[in-house]
Amino acid sequence: MPIYEYRRSDGTIFEVIQSHGEEPLVVCPSTGLDCEKMISKSNFQLKGGGWSGSGYMSQKKPVVSVNERIRNASSALKSDKQHYKNNRDKLGEKK
Repeated sequence: MPIYEYRRSDGTIFEVIQSHGEEPLVVCPSTGLDCEKMISKSNFQLKGGGWSGSGYMSQKKPVVSVNERIRNASSALKSDKQHYKNNRDKLGEKK
């Protein structure tokens, strides 16, 4: 559950663990003073050269259709077969 910061009417600050669904406090549970919920800085940080740090999300990859992928795979397969045929004797196999 998240920790929320509140400011009492005398200016002091306290923290409360509350679920997202709970209503914000209007009275401090320990002193009975009026209070208001503060907007505080999050402790969440992205560190290292990961997804967001590397700018990965800003690099757009070209969109390739399924048919183009099939053509590319087919031509690669033909190239591999031709390479195999040309190098069978090196592999010790009969033509």
